Amino acid sequence: MKIESILLGGKVEWQRFELKVDFHPTDVIHTLCAFANDFHNMGGGYLVIGVAEKNGQPVLPPQGLQPSELDAIQKAIRGLGHKIVPEYHPLVVPCEFQGRWVLQIWAAGGDNRPYCAPKTLGNKKQGVRDGELAFYIRRHSETIELKRNSPDWSNLMELTAKVPFDDRLNGRATLEDVESELVTEHLKIAGSPLLAQVKSLSFEELLRKMRLVDGPPELLRPRNVALMFFNAHPEEFFPESQINILQFPNGVTGQIIRKKFEGPIGAQLFGALDYLKNQILKQVTVKERGRERSVTAWNYPYEAIEEILPNAVYHRSYEQREPIEVRIEPHQISITSYPGPDPSIKLSDMKKGKLIARTYRNRRIGDLLRQIDLAEEAGTGIPTTFEAMQSNGSPRPRFETNEERSYFTAILPVHPAFLKGNLELGGGSAGVLRGGKKSEIPPRNTPLHPRERQILEACVTPRSRAEIQRVVGLRDAKHLRDRYLTPLIERDWLRLTQPANISARDQKYHITRLGEKQLKAPTATQNSLFD
Repeated sequence: MKIESILLGGKVEWQRFELKVDFHPTDVIHTLCAFANDFHNMGGGYLVIGVAEKNGQPVLPPQGLQPSELDAIQKAIRGLGHKIVPEYHPLVVPCEFQGRWVLQIWAAGGDNRPYCAPKTLGNKKQGVRDGELAFYIRRHSETIELKRNSPDWSNLMELTAKVPFDDRLNGRATLEDVESELVTEHLKIAGSPLLAQVKSLSFEELLRKMRLVDGPPELLRPRNVALMFFNAHPEEFFPESQINILQFPNGVTGQIIRKKFEGPIGAQLFGALDYLKNQILKQVTVKERGRERSVTAWNYPYEAIEEILPNAVYHRSYEQREPIEVRIEPHQISITSYPGPDPSIKLSDMKKGKLIARTYRNRRIGDLLRQIDLAEEAGTGIPTTFEAMQSNGSPRPRFETNEERSYFTAILPVHPAFLKGNLELGGGSAGVLRGGKKSEIPPRNTPLHPRERQILEACVTPRSRAEIQRVVGLRDAKHLRDRYLTPLIERDWLRLTQPANISARDQKYHITRLGEKQLKAPTATQNSLFD
């Protein structure tokens, strides 16, 4: 993953990256050990050396490292890998960022859990024997030592030889089943620093650096995730791994339009999202009876679909021969994947809209999807879906499963303006609501949306667009501008510091007096996501 995505883009969950302004071997080996243990199956994590941290955010521009330090630190990290038991070596890449050199370390979840590391390196510590080893895991944003016989220690021991399916070696495939063109295209889209090494490395060396293959040269095997993303026909290895879209224009008893999206996971997801965006989503201008103001709404906000469908691809089982099914009916879109949520999520919590698992079914798929902007931080999909539906004036989304967790269905109700009998179309794109029914798009005097409040609070001090994007955790700059910044400026709650030159490179956003008054108003509450 490119360094900008880690430090600026909000692509990596805060518990999965750590910043260190200097190289301290003991701290580094403990963090590498914790990422290797991958206690929650989130795919390990990233360590960046040369960047300070304050209140969980990188201090930029970075302090950086001297070019003369880079080689020595890389050698030292290789030495630390030999001290971890069993031996473990992360990928280390020097990167130039904002004019300074930093070291980006990708420590993927290991294949031979559990891992342990020396408590100390060289310096004597009271109460610690020379060479004494300990187990480390990540808890929130910290690396902690596990106490022997604690519940977490027991759980870590149970992870021995339990490698998630997407990260397992595939005994039926060989190196020839991984297509170099697809790998190179992925690195280009991701902006990966490995792209610069493609010509200097053999294909085997490149795949080893990406942790896509493993084994001795005479018996090299690709991991399942390599076949899912970088083979033109992954369905030959994982039957029914496609996305099926079923459209019922006149209801479930009428005509059915079927579309099947197969091929590499990233390509089929791009294809399905593009089809939904261009063939299914429609926009209408709604004028309410008795009001002069018109508002524009979508039948389904793309931001919600862009969260739900990638989540289904990420969290489904590829051992179970059931495709993802997208059903488009006149009153709703439903997206179903198999099986259901992790058992660590209680049904009572699901009814409150809390869908944050303690462990993840596919740790590598999530990483690769984030690299190409098809997934965001863990735990953000449901809140983002709720916000998108609310901002569009749509009914709340619903989520269904059963006690056995054999399936998971996300349901997005259509905007009321598109229900039969509610809308009289005029000219194809404009319409009015019949019967005096009001659109559910919130008027401007409604309480502040939580994300609007977050933006206004951040802009008490003038902030750039990139700074605001980082604060609110949105990956799409256009969505941030269109959905939040422009409406806040139109309401005179936010202003540009250089209104005469909108495209100024040092343009910033600053709260207005009216905006300060709005901060004293109540915030819109996020109701349960379930009926």
